[in-house]
This record gives sequence, structure tokens and C-alpha cells, in this order.
Amino acid sequence: MVNSSGLSCTRNDSDLSSSLSCSWSSSTNTLTVSNAFSSALSAGTATGFTINSITNPITQTAVSITFSTLSATSGAIDTGTISYKASSAATIDESTVTLTATDLTIQSTTTYTLKFFNSVPLNAGCQVEVTFPSELTFDSDSLQLVTGSGGIIGSSRSLDFSYDEGDSSVKVTDACNSYSSSGLQFNIIYDSLTNPNYVDETSALTIVVRDENNLQVMTLSES
Repeated sequence: MVNSSGLSCTRNDSDLSSSLSCSWSSSTNTLTVSNAFSSALSAGTATGFTINSITNPITQTAVSITFSTLSATSGAIDTGTISYKASSAATIDESTVTLTATDLTIQSTTTYTLKFFNSVPLNAGCQVEVTFPSELTFDSDSLQLVTGSGGIIGSSRSLDFSYDEGDSSVKVTDACNSYSSSGLQFNIIYDSLTNPNYVDETSALTIVVRDENNLQVMTLSES
């Protein structure tokens, strides 16, 4: 996505015109670079320009970018396609994350509520995997229900989930029913987990949000 309000293009070498400029059409997703060449350019000459104010995709899936060069009368000269993809997930702001229990008594089996904000937009089909502190335990007898509301989840509803007792992780597989903008808080309620058998600081909480292709979109490793 291009932020047209901050859009600018600058030449990378002297083969391009100093008066080079660019504009963006959101209706066709097309960037037009004007006044690119002040003189003829020989075939096979490597040249280029820099585009500012482009926002990376909200997925690590590769996207295709098609480019063309046109004559002054808009006649096609040549065209090509390149693939591009984001290479790392966004970070969930740790200050927005809370994990609370209805009962903090040692070894009590109780309900835990996780709250956090999505730092980037999310497409439909996302998954939320949480690895709980290893001091918390659960199994098929204790963890019977996971519910959620707000943000990407929408109205309060039961969530489909799977879990791995070995690494204390629970994956919600239907967190996103539709596209969601960034900056929304949502809640996931786990009923139930068993508290540690001693009073002390627990180990880290990890959150990984994946897209519909199981690629990481947001991550957090809480200290």
C-alpha cells in the first residue's frame, strides 16, 4: 500500500532526470513515474529510483509487482514482473498485554483471560497461538472451552482450538472471521488452566499470530 500523502520518488543515478516525479492511483494500484529521463538511455543500461512511503503487506506471502516503461505518447516499450515479500513479523506491544486469573490460589484450576492489541491489520483466517508459562498446566479434562470477544474476534463466541501439553501451547484456529484494522483490543478466555504449585514469578508468555497461510504476522515473547 502506498501512502499518497507522503509519496516521493528520487533518482539513484544521473541517468535519470532530476525533475523525476511520481503519483499514485488507489483505484488501479498504479504508481506512475513522470519525467524519468532527460535524454535517451541505451538498451541494457542499469538505472533506478527510490520510492518513499510504501507500507509492507500484512502477510509474508510473496506478492507480484508488474512494471512497464512507456514512450512520451504512452506507447509500451517493455514490461516485467518481480516478486516481493515481507521477511519478518510485526511485534505486539508488550505494554498492551495482560494475562489475569479469576483465582490466584496455588494449584487452583481457574479461568485465565488474555488481552492484547493487534499492532497491524489482520486478514480473515488468522490464528492465535499462545504458549503459556510452563508453570501453568492443563489437559483434556481441564481445558474444555476457549471463548473470545472484541477486536479481530468480534462478538463474544466460542473458539475452535487445539493444544499441546508438551509445550503448554493453545492455538485458536478461527480467531479472524473477517478483515480487522490495527489497534483493536480483544480478549481470549481459557477455561481452565491450573495454577503453579508455588508462589513465584513465572516464565515467559509467548504469542504468535499467523495468517491464513500459517505464516507469522505478529509475535510477542513477554519477559
